[in-house]
Amino acid sequence: MMPLRALPPASFYTPEQGQVFARDTMLNVLSVLKAEIGDLDRVKSCVKILVFVASADDFYNQPAVANDATKLLGELFGEEIGMNALPGNLPIEIEAIFELYE
Repeated sequence: MMPLRALPPASFYTPEQGQVFARDTMLNVLSVLKAEIGDLDRVKSCVKILVFVASADDFYNQPAVANDATKLLGELFGEEIGMNALPGNLPIEIEAIFELYE
């Protein structure tokens, strides 16, 4: 696993640097997965990933930064995560997890 490093505030790095961060973070995810399952050849496919991009308030191209994580999966497993259609032909799908009070 790659060592974690403190990063400058989001307004101090470029989109290209963010793409490198996304790729490095996915490498960390895969390193943990390999440690757990022993061999990445056991991976049939990546069903889902969720990427959060910290950015300056006036930056609106987070998907371009996050895409480098999925591009890495494409290089390693021959597939990228993405959707060209959603169930019911909907334009947007949202996942939400809520914490409830006891």
